[in-house]
This record gives sequence, C-alpha cells and structure tokens, in this order.
Amino acid sequence: MKKYKYRTTFRWGDDNRRIEVFADSKKELEKKVVDRKAELMALDITGKKPIRHKMLVKDYVEHWLELKEPTISGSYYAGICYTLKNHILPEIGHMRVDQVKNLHLQKLLNDRKSMSTSSLSKTRAIIKELFRSMIMQGLLLNDPSAYLTLPKTEAESHPHKALSQYETKILLKTAETHRFGLFVKLCLFCGCRPQEAGALTWNCVDLNKRRIRIEKALKRNHPKGIGETKSRAGQRIIPIPDTLFEDLTKVKKSSDDSFGYVCTNTRGERLTNTSIRRGFDSFKKAMEITAGAETYRGRIVGPKRFDSITPYDLRHTYASNLAASGVPLTVARDLLGHSDAALTARVYTHTSEETSTEAVKMVDQYLKKRGIG
Repeated sequence: MKKYKYRTTFRWGDDNRRIEVFADSKKELEKKVVDRKAELMALDITGKKPIRHKMLVKDYVEHWLELKEPTISGSYYAGICYTLKNHILPEIGHMRVDQVKNLHLQKLLNDRKSMSTSSLSKTRAIIKELFRSMIMQGLLLNDPSAYLTLPKTEAESHPHKALSQYETKILLKTAETHRFGLFVKLCLFCGCRPQEAGALTWNCVDLNKRRIRIEKALKRNHPKGIGETKSRAGQRIIPIPDTLFEDLTKVKKSSDDSFGYVCTNTRGERLTNTSIRRGFDSFKKAMEITAGAETYRGRIVGPKRFDSITPYDLRHTYASNLAASGVPLTVARDLLGHSDAALTARVYTHTSEETSTEAVKMVDQYLKKRGIG
C-alpha cells in the first residue's frame, strides 16, 4: 500500500463522519480536500457522484442512464438496465473507468458464450456505447471497447423455417380444439410475432373492416410486462384472412371485455413469455397425438416429429406464403413489420430457392416418366 507524506481530516454531514485525505505534497492535499468536499456536496444534492477522472464505472453508469432514458423507449431502456445489472456491472462496475482494458471486456463476452448470438451482440453494443460516452466526456483517451469480437456461442441455433404442407395440415387440425389454437392462427395467418399476438387486445381487432392493428408487444424486461413493438415499423395494420375471421368472431362473441386480451392463459389473464412457451409446448404435444403418436402416462412415446417447430416458424410460413403468392416485396415488408426490406428479401430469396428445388424435382420426375432420365 502506498504511503503518503501528508494527511488531513475533516468532518462532514449530519452524522459528522470523519473524512480522510492523503497526498504527496501540501498543494496536492489542498486540491484533494476541495475536490472531495465538492464531490460530497454533489452527492448530498443529487444522490450521484459527479463526473470526474478515475471514477468507478458503476458511478458513471448512473449519469449515463440519466441522460439516456429520455432519448429511448421505455422497453429499450429496461433492456439496457437489465443487461447492465446482470452482465456488465458485476464484472467491471467496481473498476475505475481508466483501469478497464480491452481484455477485461473481451473476457466479459467470452464468459457469456452460453448466451445467444443476438444477446451477445446487444451486450457488446451497450458496452461500446457506454465507453464512447466516456470518451466524449473526456474521461478516456482510448476506447477499450474497440475491436471486441463475439465468441462462438454454445447456445443452439434454430434457424426459422416454413412449415411443410403436412405440418400445416396437422397444425390446423389441432388448432380446432386446442386452447392455444387462436394464438397459433394469429401467427400463421397474420404473421404476428409471438409477443405481438400475446399483447393483442380486442379494441385493436376491427371485425367490420376485417383488419388487426398491431400497437403493442410483450416485453420481458418492461416494468408492466408490455410495451411498444420491436420497432416503429412493427406498428401496422394487417388484413384478417377468411380462414381466421370465423375464429375471431366466435371468440369475440364470448368475450365481455372490449379492451381485453384476445389470447389469454388458462386463468383468463394476459399471456407472458413463459405462458407462451408452455402453451406452445402443449400445442406441439397435441399435434403429435393428432398425427397418431402413442402416449404413456401423459408422455409421447417414440420420436417427436414436431418438437423443433417454434412460434416464429409460423410467422416465417406466413412470409413464405406471401412470397409464393406473388405479393410485392414492399407490401410484404409492411405486413411483416420489418424496418428493413433486406430482412424481408432474405425470406423471399429462401422461398424462391425452395421453389427452384421443387421445380428441378418435378422436371426429373417428368424425364423419368419419358424414359429420358
């Protein structure tokens, strides 16, 4: 521990606590006393330590969040707070801002390789924005968050896929009797994101004009559990197809609350991300039984044919059906609520590749019949 040549103390606050200050010279000691009193005064007034060199990361984060909150949506702010609290501050919050190096931040990411690529990307983005802010405030000269690379994740990747004709047939047959059938159909026939279907209320369903207005979505880290859609483009109007209109009309007649939720859990309450996962798992089990699977003590016997299907696959199927039907790319982008047409184009490209593959198979079969292949 370093030994200083000069030391002084003073009393502060209602509790008359003793504050010690150390320095190598009298001039430096006087300056440190003034700085320390200014810091304590700011802490008494604002509850936060003032921005200064060599402050702790966790103290700077308080100032950064205060400036950040008015500029972003409530759900995005809640997500940033969640990431800071659970992933960033436990690792570097106790460190001085000038002590954080690239290796500390890279290790932070590497230790979280069990997270999904998307979650890791968001964590890295928050880190980079935080340290860029420190540079703008003059606390740092160099950016330790530069050149951070994402580790290879251990989380399983589930690329979205369109359902086959057989899978769709079994799904629709199951939806006729399963309590989660309406939720599934909203994703399949309107392209709703699961969180959008869970937040949909009856005042956003216009059965006269046959359209649905998407305004809200479930938010895991939001204080109320529900907030704005993923992006501004997510707020959109979707036509109700004939295949879904009858189901909505039937459920609407049995609903007394004009502002209630369209899809609810077993207790008639709003869905959550957890109840969506459990409800969809139950629905997939029912699909297995519909397809003829045997059960033993409530469990499916043998391989599960539909276990890999996710709610987002239903939305992907909706997008693929738009492409196969010849719906223009720009119209599909609006219906899907994509902020970037490039996202929609990926689905369209994938669909055209599948169509081309099927076409080649048809040509092969034709040539074989002719005895040419």
